[in-house]
Amino acid sequence: MKPRPVSDTWPGWFIALHWVIALMLSVMIGVGIVMVAVEETAAETGDFTIKVFGFPLYQAYQLHKSVGLTLFWLIVLRLGLRLTLGLTAPSHDHSRLERFVARTVQIVLYALMLSMPLTGWLMASSSPLGLPTMWFGLVNVPHPLGPDAAREEILATLHALGGYALLAIAGLHAAAALKHHLVDRDGTLTAMLPPLRHLEKRQ
Repeated sequence: MKPRPVSDTWPGWFIALHWVIALMLSVMIGVGIVMVAVEETAAETGDFTIKVFGFPLYQAYQLHKSVGLTLFWLIVLRLGLRLTLGLTAPSHDHSRLERFVARTVQIVLYALMLSMPLTGWLMASSSPLGLPTMWFGLVNVPHPLGPDAAREEILATLHALGGYALLAIAGLHAAAALKHHLVDRDGTLTAMLPPLRHLEKRQ
């Protein structure tokens, strides 16, 4: 199968949002795993001066929550614009099964991406410590729930499982994109990669 025309792409702003969100999510999940490990070490040793990538534990959590809230609204913006503008994936002659799987994976991805900040926010709200959520130290984000240790533990589990599930689904999404690029050669991946599109134009 010959590659599709390089003009068959997503809008530039949509591509930018895609990669900004993907990068932020990857960093957030990685940092979140490290933070939990550091917090467990601090609890075991009693040394709460331990830092996460140079940030005190409290500041690291505040930064994590701030970026998480920002991510939530970026994802809402991306989804809202896509639905409002009626954007659909560029056509690459995919089979009905491939389109169904792609749509299902996208729905699951959006659900996980939106649920991660929400479970994190609710988890912070449920913490018996009663610590505030400050958006980059500028805005005090109100907590919708009161302290509840049992609820916090449940939400922490959901938040962690959501992160691992998101990594798994994102990995499947990336593997499918590579399959389309390397095996099918149908332009699915290059439609979301402006630099590769420009290279193809010069060939």
